[in-house]
Amino acid sequence: MSKIIIVGHPDSGLTQIEDQLFRYGMETPNPSCRDNLSAVEVIATICKAMQLPNVNEVTNLSDYKQHRPEPVWDDHLLDLMRCNLKHEFWGWADSQALFLLDCLIDLNLELTFILVYDTPKNALLNPCRGLKSSIAENVSQEKLDHWTAYNAALLHFFLRNQKSCLLVNSKGVQLAEEKFFSLLEARLNRSLQVSQNEYQAEFSPRAITHSSIDDSAIDNLLDGTLHLSNLPSHWAAEDFFANDAESFIMGHYLSQDSPSQQIYEELEASSDLSSAYNDALPSSSAEAAWKAFLKQRWFTSQLVGRMYKDRQILTSEIQRLTENQTSLRNMSRSKEEKLHQLHEKLLELSLENSKLKQPSALTGAPERVMAQLNYRLGKIMIQQSKSLIGLLRMPLMLLKEKRNHDEMQIESYNEILPPLHEYADAHLAGDVIKNHLSYRLGSVIVDNSKSFFGWLIMPLSILTQIRRFRKQRAKIASETTNHHQSED
Repeated sequence: MSKIIIVGHPDSGLTQIEDQLFRYGMETPNPSCRDNLSAVEVIATICKAMQLPNVNEVTNLSDYKQHRPEPVWDDHLLDLMRCNLKHEFWGWADSQALFLLDCLIDLNLELTFILVYDTPKNALLNPCRGLKSSIAENVSQEKLDHWTAYNAALLHFFLRNQKSCLLVNSKGVQLAEEKFFSLLEARLNRSLQVSQNEYQAEFSPRAITHSSIDDSAIDNLLDGTLHLSNLPSHWAAEDFFANDAESFIMGHYLSQDSPSQQIYEELEASSDLSSAYNDALPSSSAEAAWKAFLKQRWFTSQLVGRMYKDRQILTSEIQRLTENQTSLRNMSRSKEEKLHQLHEKLLELSLENSKLKQPSALTGAPERVMAQLNYRLGKIMIQQSKSLIGLLRMPLMLLKEKRNHDEMQIESYNEILPPLHEYADAHLAGDVIKNHLSYRLGSVIVDNSKSFFGWLIMPLSILTQIRRFRKQRAKIASETTNHHQSED
């Protein structure tokens, strides 16, 4: 049985090497039998129990000292091993395992350690991984300190346990894959095979130059920028990366950080598979860097210009849609007012027609209902709601109408009128007038004004009554239209 754990700085490319090993037949470990934890979760659980920091937050070598957990935690590791006895070749990648490498050695688990490192350049190119500083607070130096501390601890472990380890440069593995797997076969004492065409089809020079950046994300970004700028693809890639400027600046910056360069040189000197080319201090001429910077600035200006034009177009479109929405809202209000006026006119015609049909009978029920306080208050509300000034005057007008009604009630106190049902046009009062919006709104005011709670819910009651009226009117209109269509 062959067991592998791949350990390296989070920006070292250890997951790419893990993927390569999967293609060569390495299996993903089964979860632990007792707690159903993956291999990574087992390491994380032990680190958490020992209150060890996250590797992404450590910048001092002294914080990377090896730890020996309590014996009770050994059972978690042994349980993981027991659940993978049927695997002939299995393993996983885990940066956090750096704290427990001595523990894994002491348990005699017969693990092979693949220790992965890469140039400090990638630590600067990659986004921040949980570091405390912001970009404005010297985050570059903090990232270099993080890289230096981690890889120094990795190198110290390798020098003490070379028989159980392979120390490899991730770029060296990509460029000399056959050599890497030859070394691994010798260390594992087993043959490893994979379809060479499948792997090389996924390999590209850009993956080496920018191994720390996800290729699919770059491709998507470049596709978007090309669409905006209408530039040829090779121009966009060259101007986007500005490789010469990046190399020049990175070379000068890293040359001033001797600890990281010293650790990288020691790693390369001790490595079983070092980088096939010297990228410890990438350098370009100042002239090439300046030209790359100018091209990147021009490329950026093209994008900004295009984005500004698109913003203007979007702003104009939003303004046009807003104006259309306002116009439609005004048209809707105008149609509602016309429908209300038409409804009032139809009511007047209906009353006149009723009088003409029954001249000798007792009539006037609609007028009596329209003289009631309910109808008069609702009519005032509708009339005053057509303008802002009317809305402001509405409370005063309603109060004035209430006083006028009270005075009329006092004057006609002794007047005895017949009941409404004795009128020939009583059906108009009940079916038409009382269903009119004016009467319904006035009824809400009269009913709700009788209690304190009624005053509180009066606005909601008014809105509810308006919605009901509109739904009833829409239903009647729909039924009328269907009736006319059936007659045709």
